[in-house]
Amino acid sequence: MTGCRLLLAGPGEHRDPHRIAQLVNEHGVTTLHFVPPLLQLFVDEPLAQQCTSLRRLFSGGEALPSELRNRVLEHLPGVQLHNRYGPTETAINVTHWQCQVSDGLRSPIGRPLGNVLCRVLDSELNPLPR
Repeated sequence: MTGCRLLLAGPGEHRDPHRIAQLVNEHGVTTLHFVPPLLQLFVDEPLAQQCTSLRRLFSGGEALPSELRNRVLEHLPGVQLHNRYGPTETAINVTHWQCQVSDGLRSPIGRPLGNVLCRVLDSELNPLPR
């Protein structure tokens, strides 16, 4: 994303889903990034459904449960939900997937982000076939 303003919540406000929803509404925030436990709190916040400026939610840092994914997509139908994955040994996010209810019981981690190469290796660090 380019050309956007960055809004940082005050100390401790990032843990308060009601305050986050207030900030979204006050400042016209379009994109938020959560770890799944905070995403769960946000989607359960009644004010979240009034965040009409919100266009994208990113989830990362741990596995995105399918139940949470489906609830977000149901409660915030005008918002795209993106699952991001990255092992601790590399970076915060190296793969990306735009979520859909039809994704099944597990939320896919998707494909590598731009300028990222992902490989699956065997126990001897040899690349496995596709």
